[in-house]
Amino acid sequence: MNTNRFACLSSLFFVLGTAHAAAPMRKKHVKLVAQVEMAPAAKTETVQVKDATNAKPAAPANTARTAAEHHSIAITFSPFHAIGGVAEIAVEGKLGRRFGLAGIVGGGSSSVSKSTRAPLLEAGISPRWYLVGHFDHGLQLGAEVMGAMSWNDSATAVSVAGIPYVGYKVTAPVGFTFETQLGCGYRLALAQGGGASATKSEVAPLLNLNFGWAF
Repeated sequence: MNTNRFACLSSLFFVLGTAHAAAPMRKKHVKLVAQVEMAPAAKTETVQVKDATNAKPAAPANTARTAAEHHSIAITFSPFHAIGGVAEIAVEGKLGRRFGLAGIVGGGSSSVSKSTRAPLLEAGISPRWYLVGHFDHGLQLGAEVMGAMSWNDSATAVSVAGIPYVGYKVTAPVGFTFETQLGCGYRLALAQGGGASATKSEVAPLLNLNFGWAF
């Protein structure tokens, strides 16, 4: 605005000092003054149009993925093991969108003979990677490393098993969770009692059908 005023005053002084000039010269100068006064406004209008053209609308928030993947802990129970007399619970924590790590604990009794059962305790870990999908819903590739101990009045037995598996998990938006796992691995067992000991190695199948809740 100061530039416009300065230009206008300069033009007026020039017109007063050259009042004797010919009419064509005055018309030419008045036209020049009009161009000077209009130039800033035209420039401002051009900048405003350019800014409006280049403006980009804000991208909408991606809430669909967040709504489907908001759980970070899943607690499941194995009815299949319960039928055999062992209550087994797995607690899986989310390590990343496609990684989880579960801790497994169980207790109950196992059949030694048709009429005898022995106490049984077990504990293990199960890392799993979601090959397809994510922590709440996807295809799992994992492994279960499980230790177990059983005893009676005359002997004690311990075992360690390592079993790779393929699994699948589904979690409802409210938190209800179902997962199944199928695999086959290897188990090594050691028993001691009555001054004697024995070892045994065998193929160890795995079948889990777990139900639970995610938080």
